[in-house]
Parts: sequence; structure tokens; C-alpha cells
Amino acid sequence: MLPKEIQRFVEQRGIRYEILKHKATDSPCRAALELGINPARVVVANVLQDNRGTLMVMYPANGQLDLQSLNDKLGRRFRILAAQELKLAFPTYFQAQCLPLASLYQMSAEVHDSFATSESVYFQIHAEALCRLSGADFCLLQGPAMYDHFFVKMPSGDTSLNAFQPGRKEMIRERIRKIDSLPGMPTIAQRLLQLSANPYAGTKDLAAIIEQDPSFRYVQ
Repeated sequence: MLPKEIQRFVEQRGIRYEILKHKATDSPCRAALELGINPARVVVANVLQDNRGTLMVMYPANGQLDLQSLNDKLGRRFRILAAQELKLAFPTYFQAQCLPLASLYQMSAEVHDSFATSESVYFQIHAEALCRLSGADFCLLQGPAMYDHFFVKMPSGDTSLNAFQPGRKEMIRERIRKIDSLPGMPTIAQRLLQLSANPYAGTKDLAAIIEQDPSFRYVQ
């Protein structure tokens, strides 16, 4: 579940969301890997400050904030607020960080423009869950934000979901390998398999087995 105050904030604006649970992780990138989600669709937020005010920056979990480019472009001297500073100034959540909801904190924001065109956007709410919103709803919750990408260094090569699929397949294979037992096969299914191996069986034999399964019964 979302923290109560966040849930109230989101629902008052008519925003639909989904909570995706996963194995406990220590970062949004690892959470994305657990769920088979492209990390480029998961938001990381930093709060910056200089002597003129604060700014929230949001970028993909597989990207890196380029603070020098941001300051050069905006003509500012921002620095990233540490966890202890955030705790004193704002409501904080997972790993003592602010959630990527600029309008909640009444902050100005710079948002990576890839989120504006994403079908779904995700952000981590605690060690075992991500929150999913539509890209349009995510942008709505940022208020009058600026959308650009000059302030983020992204990994080279294809960062699309297609490039991410091999890692997802390996994760699924690993989960399958860890399965050490399966539930027993229903008796009806076992008899049907035996019947299929009998070259002398006919439709009457098949009907006799199926009639014993309540799920196939009907009222005439």
C-alpha cells in the first residue's frame, strides 16, 4: 500500500495506480529487475538546493544525474541534499528519500522527457514494492514541471524493452530452476492420459471419464 498521505493525495486527483510487490531490494534498478521491468521506466528523484531555492529532478533508474550540465544550463549552483537534510525539511520514505511527486512537496521540477511518452511509469515506495502509474498521470502529479534530458547521462546502446528481454528471460528461468515440487495431477487428468495411450479406446470411454468430472456436468 501507498503511505496514507500519499494515497490520499493521489486519489483526490482521480489518479489510478497499481502496487507491484517484489522480493526486497535496495534500489529501484534491482526492483525493476525483480519484476522484469525496463529500468528506464522506473523513476529516481533527487532534491537539489542552492541559495535561490530547491528543485526536484527525476530521471530513469538506469541513468545518472549530470549535475554539472544542469547547473551550466540553468545558471545555478545546485547540490544534492543528503538524506539527513531531507529528513529535516520534507516527508521522506524509502531510504530517506522524497517520492517523485513534485506537486506534493510544492517544488519546481525537471523531469526526464522519456516519462512524458511512456505508457507506464514506476517508482519505488519501499523495499518490496513499486507503484505503477500511466505516463500521463505521472506527469499530472508533477505540476508545472520542465521536461528535458540534458541533465541525465544514459547508458549507451539500446535501452528499449526489447534490449531488456534477455535479462527478464534469465530471471524467469532462474525462478523455474528453484521450483522443487509441483502439485499432484488430478485423477481425471491421469485417466485421460492413460486413455490417450490406449489404441483401442473410443469416444464412449472418453465420455465415461469426462462424466465423472463435476466441472463438465450440465443440466439438461
